[in-house]
Amino acid sequence: MVTPKTNLTGTPTEQTDTRVLQVVYRVDKKPDFPLYVGEMLDVFIKTTKGK
Repeated sequence: MVTPKTNLTGTPTEQTDTRVLQVVYRVDKKPDFPLYVGEMLDVFIKTTKGK
């Protein structure tokens, strides 16, 4: 499920050992900013301790 990051920018501070989990997401209402098909997003998953 988790794959190595393949889109690298080449900046000195970039973490090249970062793992990526691809997810499918849905936006229920139009956001206040432009959102494009195929755009990469950072997704943060909130968890509870011990699960």
